[in-house]
Amino acid sequence: MESPPDGRYFLSALTNGVYVKLVILESPFAGDVERNIKYARAAVRDSLLRGEAPIASHLLYTQDGVLNDDIPEERQHGIDAGLAWREVSHGTVVYTDFGFSRGMEYGMARARESGKTVELRTLPPEVLAELFPEVMANLARISLERKAQPLFPSSQELSNDPSS
Repeated sequence: MESPPDGRYFLSALTNGVYVKLVILESPFAGDVERNIKYARAAVRDSLLRGEAPIASHLLYTQDGVLNDDIPEERQHGIDAGLAWREVSHGTVVYTDFGFSRGMEYGMARARESGKTVELRTLPPEVLAELFPEVMANLARISLERKAQPLFPSSQELSNDPSS
């Protein structure tokens, strides 16, 4: 079936006849791999619920028996294979709650070079709180500590004159 000019594709079995956007999904993988896999799965779900058809190659190609992310050549091969989808994608969606990895930055740069859209996203706070309660508790503690500190020094602290 022919796709509409805005880059969406027809997936009738999944969407009851609604056109969806094909997107490359970026989120962190390296580092805290267990947390990042959990996060990426939630990002894929979020994208699907937005009516998109995401490809998250970092979840697919890093599975046991596929490619080894610890071998630089295999890691790069996986990144490039995922980005090959760029030609048929509407754009790239980037989930940023845990920051940006080098792989994410590479993917965003390739998308921009190709004239594709790059959309930065975060997961809803209630999803983060459910999946990562320890992270949310830590963020709340940091927020409270920052609120206890003055944002600006007093005028006395700014003065070089000890008598003022």
